[in-house]
Amino acid sequence: MTGSNAPALPPPLLSVIVPVRNGAPFIGALLDSLCRQQLATTGGCEFIVVDDASTDDTAAMLAAYPWIRLLTHPVRRGAGAARNTGATAARGEVLIFLDADTRVCEADFLQRCATLMREHPDCGAFSGCYRDNNLAQDVFSRYLDAAEASMRESIIDQWAPGNLNGCVCGVRKAAFEAVGGFIENPRMTLEDVDLGLRLGQAGYRHWFSGTLRVEHRQPGLYHYASELVLRTRCYMHLIHRYRQFSDVMGGQREGAARLLFLLGVAFLAGGVLAPALSAAGIAMLTISTVRSHRFLARLLQTMPLFSLPLVAVFHFVATLALVAGGLLGVMDTVRLPVQRKTIDAAMFFRYLKSLVTPGAGGYLIHFLTHRCNAHCAHCFDSPQRQRIGAADELDLPRIQRIAASAGPLGHVSLTGGEPLLRDDIAEVLGAYYAAGVRSFSIASNGSYPKRLERLLPRLAAAGPRARIIIKISVDDLGDEHDRLRGLPGLYRKVEHSLTLLDEARQWLPQLRMHICLTLTAANHSRLEATLATLRNFRPDQIELNRLRGVPADPSLGGIDDASYDAACALLAAPSGPPQSISGLTRLLTALDRTMSLIVRHPESPWPCGTCLAGRRLAVIHADGTVLPCEMIHIVRPQHAATHNDFVLGRLDAHGDHLGALLSSPQARRVTDYIAATECRCSFECAILATVSYRPWRLWRFFAPAARQSPGRP
Repeated sequence: MTGSNAPALPPPLLSVIVPVRNGAPFIGALLDSLCRQQLATTGGCEFIVVDDASTDDTAAMLAAYPWIRLLTHPVRRGAGAARNTGATAARGEVLIFLDADTRVCEADFLQRCATLMREHPDCGAFSGCYRDNNLAQDVFSRYLDAAEASMRESIIDQWAPGNLNGCVCGVRKAAFEAVGGFIENPRMTLEDVDLGLRLGQAGYRHWFSGTLRVEHRQPGLYHYASELVLRTRCYMHLIHRYRQFSDVMGGQREGAARLLFLLGVAFLAGGVLAPALSAAGIAMLTISTVRSHRFLARLLQTMPLFSLPLVAVFHFVATLALVAGGLLGVMDTVRLPVQRKTIDAAMFFRYLKSLVTPGAGGYLIHFLTHRCNAHCAHCFDSPQRQRIGAADELDLPRIQRIAASAGPLGHVSLTGGEPLLRDDIAEVLGAYYAAGVRSFSIASNGSYPKRLERLLPRLAAAGPRARIIIKISVDDLGDEHDRLRGLPGLYRKVEHSLTLLDEARQWLPQLRMHICLTLTAANHSRLEATLATLRNFRPDQIELNRLRGVPADPSLGGIDDASYDAACALLAAPSGPPQSISGLTRLLTALDRTMSLIVRHPESPWPCGTCLAGRRLAVIHADGTVLPCEMIHIVRPQHAATHNDFVLGRLDAHGDHLGALLSSPQARRVTDYIAATECRCSFECAILATVSYRPWRLWRFFAPAARQSPGRP
């Protein structure tokens, strides 16, 4: 039926998704087996194949199956991205993922999947396993069949959280979307195990079925060993991140047995030089054999005795690959912190150099756009959103000229609006990096996790030795956060963004994750619960900002000093993961509390001296207008008209040369006004810039006189 008045077809119960890359030799066997499924003939499912930029005859092979829905990636993005592409297009209630090198044997396989999910509404996901007799019947394939079957035997036909088998599995679409789908990281080869662990953390139950079986094409020894090194390396990262072992990868028991086997072989070989080592080697091999009795029993059932010496060679090579991957993973956990410390140290020395170098350093806030997809109740940028549109924004060539003229700044904040609405953020960062900047922050509301995921490797390539802070704004939990931000469904996307940032830190030493929370009258009463939840994402720092400017909803103000002081005390409380309460964070939090008291009481001393806005701090709006800070025209409206609304200048009037603009007569007129009137406000960036470039005054923040205030609300 066609036409605009035709009723919409009900979504299929199942969506079968098959990712493929260069699968021409084998995907036909899977598709032939799927077309014979009972649900395929009754219309109870749809079939989606995602071609991840194949370079062989896969496209021609798939053209012979017109009943599939074919999606194509123009460039290779990995299996996780291919599965996500299929899931986004799927209409089914349950997503069935099958690898292209498998084959379904039973005609009621999909019917069993549907029955399992229908009879167990509390089941968020399930996994199947491989048949004992797979497509290839050579000795190595039988060895792998026995090894995989023995690893999974302990979790078959029971609830097995965190043990998702991506070759044959099903996930309710609602659960899949709730945890953000598969990680799209080209370095991550265990995206299925990662998804299973996240589903388990989110409370979704997982059933590992022994009745849902497929045939699986086993690889050759060389391909298997090289892949096993990479998979084990990724597995060590997952253990480090989730503090949990997965039986799909063998678990603790399998790891211990393999390690004992390798040590036993090594000690036995050492017996040539020292006979005592032979006894130790035999003991270790005996213990390893006992711990692997399930695996050996399966081998004896399927293989002749004369092939066992060859099996021992396979086992030794596979164990070496496991140990090599494990060592590489452990080295990563040591290497990455060292790289992070090196980046931080280099940045700190550049900062020290700027203190003694006239005109060097400084803090630049660059609004790449004022466009935003959210409508935050506490937003103070609404006038700029209405005034500056996409057509007015500085393009990349102009930004590159501005960056080249800015010099080696101490820090550049790329902000908005929502900066991820621009596609050239990495190129902008690269332009400032080429000018000598080594510290960046990018502020986002977290509503575009997929864009962020694709952006991270580009940022790392643009600033290989820079510190890159991704700041995600979180003001509350769940629907309350969505209400404050005026964007339904935002909090779930924020969770996805924080999760992928946490994962990306395992690979990118440049990356830091900060969570920014704006304290308002609407959320301060729930702050303790909010902080407890946010610490579970393991942020490097949680920043607490006070409501500033003129918010869209004036009722959100009214946070007095006592409430703010209590909020800062919660932030510095010794709870949560260590990285959220580091010594630096404690110091900054103490500074923030003290500075807040100072700036709200003009009668109290001002230890950091004249504000350096316009000298060490500048703000570039998306249209090229430059101001000393974001707040001066709000806190000093009585003098705005006589000082050109405190605008330092426009970049187009100075040939996009930021240095020339900051040296102009108008810029000096505004900075002289700031110094003469001792302008001060609660703008954190202005205070931080002033303190950073007068560190010799730091002690005054903790002096008793500085902490005293007249007690004015």
